[in-house]
Amino acid sequence: NAGHLEPLLRETDGTLRELSAEHPSVPLGVMDDYEYQAIQHHLQPGEQLILYTDGVTEAMNEEREQFGIERLKSLILDSRLNPAELGEQILKAVRTFAGQAEQYDDLTLVIIGRTP
Repeated sequence: NAGHLEPLLRETDGTLRELSAEHPSVPLGVMDDYEYQAIQHHLQPGEQLILYTDGVTEAMNEEREQFGIERLKSLILDSRLNPAELGEQILKAVRTFAGQAEQYDDLTLVIIGRTP
């Protein structure tokens, strides 16, 4: 994840878990000789891998509340959409939550899934 938040894996039984290495990694380019730990996961049919930047979870509304990881996880758990539709649903929910508040950070979201 190179310093970003842990990727989320929605498993075939509907559970959601964070994929993480033994030790947190540092952002890319911060340390020249840093050795990143690789994690491998064979994506099973029906699973979805959700990668996102903190711009998603730290998006703020007019009251300066953050969207947060729990809202993101709830959206993922409550959805039975394919990856493209889930991505659109998440981005729409973040924009609706933020309302008229200015977005100060990037919103990067990648969802990869396998057809069941």
